[in-house]
Amino acid sequence: MHDAHLKTTYLLKEEIKELYLTSAIHSFAIALVAIFIPIFLLQSGFSLVQVVIYEIIHYALAAVSAYFAMKYASKNGVKHSMIISIPFFIVFFLMLYNSQILLQYLDKYVFLILLSLFTAISGAYYWMGWHIEFAKFSEKKSAKQIGVINIISTMMSVIGPLTGAFIIITFGFLPLFVLVIILLCISMFPLFMSKDYHVPIEFKMDKLFKLKEIKSSLPYIGEGFEQIAVSIFWPVLLYLLFISLESIGGLYALSNAILVMVTFYLSRKINIFNRYKLMRLGAYTHSLTLMLRVFFKAVYAIFIVQGLGAITWVFLDLPFRSLFYDISKQKGVIWTVFYREIYLNIGRVLSFIILLVLLSFFTEINALIMTIIISGVIMLSMMLLGKKITFMENS
Repeated sequence: MHDAHLKTTYLLKEEIKELYLTSAIHSFAIALVAIFIPIFLLQSGFSLVQVVIYEIIHYALAAVSAYFAMKYASKNGVKHSMIISIPFFIVFFLMLYNSQILLQYLDKYVFLILLSLFTAISGAYYWMGWHIEFAKFSEKKSAKQIGVINIISTMMSVIGPLTGAFIIITFGFLPLFVLVIILLCISMFPLFMSKDYHVPIEFKMDKLFKLKEIKSSLPYIGEGFEQIAVSIFWPVLLYLLFISLESIGGLYALSNAILVMVTFYLSRKINIFNRYKLMRLGAYTHSLTLMLRVFFKAVYAIFIVQGLGAITWVFLDLPFRSLFYDISKQKGVIWTVFYREIYLNIGRVLSFIILLVLLSFFTEINALIMTIIISGVIMLSMMLLGKKITFMENS
């Protein structure tokens, strides 16, 4: 599947092989259910406003948890950080599984706060460890390696949403939650196959809030807007437009299949392209597909524009992540990962705050449409990462 150089110089690294396997299982587990969680909450009697408040609390807590995850990974090891995230994920899904029982004893907002706490902690500890692990063992200008990770994760996400939709329609949400819990438990085992390691913290927290760093945060804030628009706002909008769960799962499966093919091709050829130009092209075109998709209601038309969105996302994401890991080698792995997690979550929170404000003046569908369009504009800031690196490399 990959050329001999990639196999001999990269895949033979035990840590990366384990990371690939863990990533594959974890990605599939999350892909089964991720886009359906807001829909589950809506079906469980929560209003869209309550779901938005839950997400605001979730990502605000995730930003705070990133600090403790960083400290934990530095002291106890990055693999320990990833492993400890799994029990929190499991409690999160157990709470969803038993939501009707818990809601007999807990206020809705208390339930949502607890739910957001467990998912925030699990996400922060998992991704802090994952990014540090990958950044440490990946190669300089690691576009091919990122392509491999993208292909593995996206191949899992091709069948994940479709499988998740089938299970929900046939058996309901509860068996799906059980399956996700089992897969998350299995995903831990590859991490025990080699030694853990510790990464020292080599920066002071006050650096995070310096004006220079805040200005440099715009690409990650834009990334946060894009992630939420695609993974939450868009599927919820489809659901409110009475698009069936099977169709939603099928749309994501088909667009992710396109994503796999384009990623496979581009990851092999990317070294012949200018990463900065490719990223800017991807930013403009993906932004356009994100904004245009809200104007279509026919499933076939939505598939076309979402498929184009998958193609253009590769143009943006592959060089963006490659540059991000290059930055981590220049500025320090743990600082760069922590810095990105903070501002990524700030972007996510801001996107939900915008939706919450718009819900005060417009219908749910119109508020979602406007927020997706706004997100499409703000995500253009992702291409500023290229300008930042160009300056650094030419200095």
